[in-house]
Amino acid sequence: MRKLRLGLFGGSFDPIHIGHLVLAQTAWQQLKLDRVLFIPARRPPHKQQKVLLPEHQRVKLIELAIEDNPAFELCKVEIERPGPSYTIDTVNELRQIYPKCRFFLIIGQDMLSIRWKHWDVIERACSIVAAQRHSAAASSQGTGFNNRIQWLRVPRLEIASSTLRDRIRSGHSIRYLVPSTVENYIQKHKLYRSSSVRRQHSDKP
Repeated sequence: MRKLRLGLFGGSFDPIHIGHLVLAQTAWQQLKLDRVLFIPARRPPHKQQKVLLPEHQRVKLIELAIEDNPAFELCKVEIERPGPSYTIDTVNELRQIYPKCRFFLIIGQDMLSIRWKHWDVIERACSIVAAQRHSAAASSQGTGFNNRIQWLRVPRLEIASSTLRDRIRSGHSIRYLVPSTVENYIQKHKLYRSSSVRRQHSDKP
């Protein structure tokens, strides 16, 4: 019997945007995945003094962004687990939930320069899939991963969550950079103004 192929796509998603969705869709199509799990981090351990929107609001934005795609699914294991959101803990937990599935860890090319906690265990448990966004030669040099990375050819979209937050605070439009449902929710609840975020701590992913 064929194993279910699950893409694991983690991050702050603060906020989720079109670039995230394009990456997930590209992975789903190129890797012939059955589903892509969007896994918002409770406390992203690799970002120093990261300011985040509260978990329940980031979760709501993800739900709105993926509601029309049956191949996308919200996974709240990191939100529901206390402490820093280490990928190794998430992978081990998901192996218990989905014992007969094959996992594909979806990451951006920029994440390959970060030191990961127990990277060797992660690499044995998952196929590592990285988005190659730039024309420069893809490389994992200096990372914890070996050269068995699968590269995704993703349309080049220069969108960053930090840029969206800055645009919102400056009163600029984010139309077409996020799904309309996400934009409407952010506007309705006046998110990313000043009082809707809180301070987080950090370590390794």
